[in-house]
Amino acid sequence: QSKTMQDLLAASVDVIPHRHAVDTLWTSQSAPVLKQIGEHFLESPSPETHVFANYRASSTLKPDAAHSVSAPMFILSSSTWAEQKNDEECLRWSDGLMERLQRYNEGGYVNETDFIRHPERARQCFSESSWSRIKTVSEQYDPDAMFSAPFDLG
Repeated sequence: QSKTMQDLLAASVDVIPHRHAVDTLWTSQSAPVLKQIGEHFLESPSPETHVFANYRASSTLKPDAAHSVSAPMFILSSSTWAEQKNDEECLRWSDGLMERLQRYNEGGYVNETDFIRHPERARQCFSESSWSRIKTVSEQYDPDAMFSAPFDLG
């Protein structure tokens, strides 16, 4: 029996915090990005907010890699909170950080990108050729959509 992404997420309730916002981006613009993060971080409504910046001297990918977007700096924003009453404020903070960083965004990392709330972000995790390849493979080997994709390949 196939399962949707929503089914899988519902089954993970005991493992994943109920109130969690996460997002990522790759960038070559480390100085302005770190400045924007520092300014925005001071406004975080949750004490359980973390923003990781991982600098890689080389961002070369292997040809034909499914993971096809990279840049020298990887940013991961993660925020967790306990109360439903804080949902709007915490999600707004998370979205606000990504909005501030959007002009420096060269792509996202598919495993930690919030494409449930922001489905348009799935495409930024892949190069055009990789996106096209994923669609082709899906159409060829799964024409009846038996395997649930976490995002629409459109």
